[in-house]
Amino acid sequence: MKKLLFLFATLLLISCSSEDDDKKNALIIDGQEYPIIEGGIGFFNDEDGRTVGIALGQESFDEYLAFEETPYNGHFIDIYYQTDSVDGVGDFSNAYGEYNLTYNSEIEPEGDELEAWVDFGHFDGSTPETTLSVTKSDNSYTVDLKTSDENGNDVELYYNGNLLVLPEEYAPTPIDED
Repeated sequence: MKKLLFLFATLLLISCSSEDDDKKNALIIDGQEYPIIEGGIGFFNDEDGRTVGIALGQESFDEYLAFEETPYNGHFIDIYYQTDSVDGVGDFSNAYGEYNLTYNSEIEPEGDELEAWVDFGHFDGSTPETTLSVTKSDNSYTVDLKTSDENGNDVELYYNGNLLVLPEEYAPTPIDED
């Protein structure tokens, strides 16, 4: 009887896994899913206080940052927010940023070759509610973002994994909120 109860309890625990266990590391724009492989987090101080920048993409940042000649191509998202937290964790409604679904580090942004960055999140006068949750356990971060972009598309992001701590020269630079 004890073995049967143990088996039942084990099966019950397995079947009650959390919703986050089923989530994939992905950027979702208006229902279209783009896988996220790796990311980095950078901390810097500006006139508004301590800003955190999280950059996530479909390719490895190790090679891109370590070897400046190594190109980066693919979808890419930068998220910015203010915090007093030492490691950037918490829940935030003031997050904003930009994404690019066709980022190419080899293209100089000029003329018709200007890359297609799309703004999202909390800007002055914006009405969509933005929620960002950043948690950390050991060396693993969980980033969960829900917002909309400047074109009215729903934007969601879920990432659970390591984030490289980016040196200040590589930390994502916040875009102007005006």
